[in-house]
Amino acid sequence: MTDLDLLVNNAGFGAVSRFYVGDPQRHFKMLQVHITASVRLARSALPGMVARKRGWIINVASVAAFFPFGSVLYPSTKAFLVSFSQALQTEIQGTGVRVQALCPGFTYTEFHDVIDMDRKIVPRFAWMSAERVVSTSLKALPRGPVIVVPGWHYRLIVALARFPLFSSLIQRVATTGFYKRRIIHD
Repeated sequence: MTDLDLLVNNAGFGAVSRFYVGDPQRHFKMLQVHITASVRLARSALPGMVARKRGWIINVASVAAFFPFGSVLYPSTKAFLVSFSQALQTEIQGTGVRVQALCPGFTYTEFHDVIDMDRKIVPRFAWMSAERVVSTSLKALPRGPVIVVPGWHYRLIVALARFPLFSSLIQRVATTGFYKRRIIHD
């Protein structure tokens, strides 16, 4: 991978069963896809990028990285990608290579179709186009922050997540029967 200028670690999927009753292999595959594959690809791309003193790595995480509830492994693996991106950017500071953790919220892609999620349960204003997410990411990539959260409403939610009262409220909503029936399948 010596000529690679841009690596986008965007492979991922959601497991919609409870961790303790779902197919364990599906959960282990999530670890492999979200974490192991992203780390291996970044490690493979970095030597050439550092040697050329240029390159970009975008690790597609999620706003779920900031809310560790609902599904067990999805937010956990996305939180790893955020932390990994921050640590990696610190390590390669001054090499000419940039790392970004892209943390979109609900985005119109096939992701939600695969898990058979009824999109109507999420308010329309919460959805963003894939083009908007990509545009935000690429605009921030040259000099922007490591963590990029597209959409002012998602940036506000992530900022508020640092406050225990707000985080508790979000957790309560996420663990209600409504959420469990609509998002998490037993």
